[in-house]
Amino acid sequence: MKKLTGEVGKNKRSLYKCNGQVLSYCDLDKAYGGLEEYPSPRDLFAFSIGVCKASVIAMFIEGKLEDSAEGIRFETWYEKAGDETVKKVYINFYLPKRFESRKEDILRAAEMCPLKRTVKSYIEIETNFTFE
Repeated sequence: MKKLTGEVGKNKRSLYKCNGQVLSYCDLDKAYGGLEEYPSPRDLFAFSIGVCKASVIAMFIEGKLEDSAEGIRFETWYEKAGDETVKKVYINFYLPKRFESRKEDILRAAEMCPLKRTVKSYIEIETNFTFE
């Protein structure tokens, strides 16, 4: 099992490690006393859903389609609810044109992301593709 650790530092900035290696710095929004120099916990939450979906897409492409997933990119952003919780996460994947005919299959694979399935009843997640 991986050991994840965190330490709160100056200006409410936090350092997170995985097995002793720096994983990320985290900062709060200015409204909460942070400096907004690093991703907020909400940013990391939204990004982790994108990472999860990207990993599942890569497994599908490399396993079922027997092709390379190298170079697939994605971006995430989110919408906040009135109580500052995450209301909706948007993820856009940039895939090579050769996968355009398999879009629905890739979307079904992305929906198998365990993290997405964990939070699906709490927030909306919209996944889109751009083929380049």
